[in-house]
Amino acid sequence: MNAAATLYMAIVSLVMVADVGRSAADVALYVGLVAGLEVPFMLMLPALTRGVSRTVLIFVGTALYAVHVALLPVLAGSWTVWLLVLPAAIGGAVTLTVPIAYLQDLLAERPGAGASLMAIKRLVGDVIAALCFALGTLVAGYTLVAWLGVLVSLLGAGALWWADRRRLEFLH
Repeated sequence: MNAAATLYMAIVSLVMVADVGRSAADVALYVGLVAGLEVPFMLMLPALTRGVSRTVLIFVGTALYAVHVALLPVLAGSWTVWLLVLPAAIGGAVTLTVPIAYLQDLLAERPGAGASLMAIKRLVGDVIAALCFALGTLVAGYTLVAWLGVLVSLLGAGALWWADRRRLEFLH
């Protein structure tokens, strides 16, 4: 997920440009709406997802965020780009909060290890995002950058779910 979020922040101002009828004000409003809506969704998340496994939540949140990142370069010039604010905010709320709790629960017997792993997760996500950006811009452009970020994010969330499935079966 971190790769997609990093790539979103890198490309949002590059795809919402004057060529498609957008301005810096549009970029600021879009980013502000996404960030502003993430907060109420973060607050509602525990009540709405009670009983759902964290790995499933991470995958669903990543998929919602992926819709936003994948379609942003495609819809940047259309009014429909504003509809992407909702999946971005919901997916962002999930992927910003649930991995922290997941790592803390996973490493409950080692206080502080979860927080340390969050820093490593962020670093790895940034490196993957940089590689996606370099490859995408070299080959095709910002749309490919977004799609590469979506692909690696979904693969990562899917791999987490797959790797954790036995632990979840054991707990039930």
